[in-house]
Amino acid sequence: MKKGILTSIIAIFVMVSGYAQNYDFDLLAQYRINVDSYKHDRITYANSKNDSYFLSVTSSNGKLKGVLYDLDKFIMFNYLVNESKVNDEIYFDFVYVDSDTIKYHKSFYGYEFTNEEIKADSISKTIIVNAYEGKKRKKAKMSLEMDMIEAKSNLFPLFRFCCLHPFELLQNLNFSGNYLVKKGKGFTLMGKPVELELVEFRDVKLRLKTSKI
Repeated sequence: MKKGILTSIIAIFVMVSGYAQNYDFDLLAQYRINVDSYKHDRITYANSKNDSYFLSVTSSNGKLKGVLYDLDKFIMFNYLVNESKVNDEIYFDFVYVDSDTIKYHKSFYGYEFTNEEIKADSISKTIIVNAYEGKKRKKAKMSLEMDMIEAKSNLFPLFRFCCLHPFELLQNLNFSGNYLVKKGKGFTLMGKPVELELVEFRDVKLRLKTSKI
């Protein structure tokens, strides 16, 4: 993914039975994820005042795909994403495809999480989060050390959704305080080494609109 991405504001009508809702996004984050020497970037749109939904943009086989996840209603909306370039700036247009119920394995709800602050100052801190299978907490199944800086709102849910697979949908995995994760390192649930880095973060203005049938 390239830096300097701009979002074109277009009216998108998603046909969803039973209700209508606007999804507003005012932040964009792009993280570079390196798992066992395999690197990929992931772009996520978020609302700084509402962490119950996120919009993910990924690339597969040369095509861009967008998925809007509503974590309260557990519904996902799928989009084709068209990329264009005007005056050296990148624009995204989102074209609705369909919607579906989010499928999430119930075993992930059984994990317990701990966090430990290992250093801090007036504008930043470093914490380690560990994931354990069950309440006995015998051995961490996943561990991540994260460097965080102060932010205007709590942006850990944005990082969790973007980078903490397979726990991205667990809204109870959260921390108090207004911080943005800049980078991280540790090992995944599969035991593979992982490094994460924030490569772009900025304000945006995007609205996706759903409509009753």
